[in-house]
Amino acid sequence: MKKILLMFMIVTMISLSAVACSENEDTSKTSNEEPTYKELPDSQNIAEQIKASNDNVGEIETFDETTDPNGSLGRPGEYISKADFEDIRLDQYGEYPVGGTIETFENESDCNNRYEYLKTLQDSSLGMLALDQYIYKYDKIIIRLEYDLTPEQAEEYHSQIDTIMAQYQDISTQESDTDESANLDAQEVEEQAVAETEAQTTTENKEQAATEDASQDSINNATTEQLNALASAESYIDLMGFSHSGLITQLEFDGYSTEAATYAADNCGADWNEEAAESAQSYMDVMSFSRQGLIDQLIFDGFTQEQAEYGASSVGY
Repeated sequence: MKKILLMFMIVTMISLSAVACSENEDTSKTSNEEPTYKELPDSQNIAEQIKASNDNVGEIETFDETTDPNGSLGRPGEYISKADFEDIRLDQYGEYPVGGTIETFENESDCNNRYEYLKTLQDSSLGMLALDQYIYKYDKIIIRLEYDLTPEQAEEYHSQIDTIMAQYQDISTQESDTDESANLDAQEVEEQAVAETEAQTTTENKEQAATEDASQDSINNATTEQLNALASAESYIDLMGFSHSGLITQLEFDGYSTEAATYAADNCGADWNEEAAESAQSYMDVMSFSRQGLIDQLIFDGFTQEQAEYGASSVGY
């Protein structure tokens, strides 16, 4: 994070141009350009949610009117709450955490003015005095990340912040999408839905029948070892959550051949998403996990990325 002293040095240089930009450019957003939000939390609350989502966040420092390094907090037209958070992968210097900064505002106009001002500070013509940060704006919130983070690391934060902010969106004010169904009357929509449901049901019934026939043929042709492995597999998945590969490994540990273990995992009828959910709940019952930490653990256990994310969502993440 640039030293505070450097920031004070350039404020006078560009304040007039920043004011001119804010006066001449309409920075307000319409509902078509970005979502609207319900009552938003303060900076500390957002920082804590980011920390819960990202294992690389360390210390969080919240400022008030007397401790704000810029002396702006609570002043007319400025932010009303501010917090810094540490990214443990970055070198820490100075007296404040280095990683990211969160500022919240009383209204969107003040937020837009601050956002345009910060963008002005990114002017490369300022050389070493330029503000090198990733900057994201959400309604009345600005979140800045250190430029020492790689683009991939910054995008990870961005995605997690998007998820956090989504819970505060005011869905009731969003304009509905315009598509072909908007031009259909109620009867046509209902008829179309019924036809699609019937077609889907028919397809699912055919697929289920084909699966059952194939499964029965497989059982009829199975060896004694394969049938015993299948019985063991069904007992295991009734007992606890297993991934496909984790179940094979367990059966091999029990002495079954790889062929028999694979046969059992393929034919035991397990819903691997539900197995991931069961495994996730077992982990959460004994210890605390962040969402990403839980997903990583489930992937380590042999679940796919999609199955691991399903498991994490099933326990509230």
